[in-house]
Amino acid sequence: MACAGSVPVRGRPHLKRPNRGRGCRTGSPTTRTRRATHAPGGSWRRPAIGRRYLSGHYDPAENETDALNIDDSRRAWDGLVKLAAHQFGPDDDVVALVSVLGSDGETQDAFGTQWPIGKIVRALNGRSRGDSWNDDRVENAKRRLTKCIARVRQAHGLDAVDLRALLARYSREHHRLVEGARATRQPHA
Repeated sequence: MACAGSVPVRGRPHLKRPNRGRGCRTGSPTTRTRRATHAPGGSWRRPAIGRRYLSGHYDPAENETDALNIDDSRRAWDGLVKLAAHQFGPDDDVVALVSVLGSDGETQDAFGTQWPIGKIVRALNGRSRGDSWNDDRVENAKRRLTKCIARVRQAHGLDAVDLRALLARYSREHHRLVEGARATRQPHA
């Protein structure tokens, strides 16, 4: 018998009381705990536990879908860089911040409930040799970026998923325009 979220009250099968995490009739717990494991690169990740990972079933379409999600994520970051460059200018601090956030995997992995300002400062100082970044400069760029994103979301009535799709589309269209301009400038041989 499958575990249910509630069990019948003895003598009154029409009444049910909540199971509250106790084992079901088969003796297995109704909830499983996940233990964090140390992943390569110094980050802590929870293992993926679920029917799809434990079943032994392999679906190549899942890997294709994951690859599409990765491509969409890259396009969304690229779109955000292009949007920031359009809004603030190509040499602005916001553009440098978004570029590091979009391309530095260690910085992305360090995100939690708060921005990893120290790691971002180190990544920016490692990239730009001429400029010196500090916490206040990163905080200022972060504040300007979040205000810009909030304005775009409010102006177009977007949630996070719609914003990501908009940024990916903006990146694709910008890439298409640049490629079209290059094609028209090159003489045909």
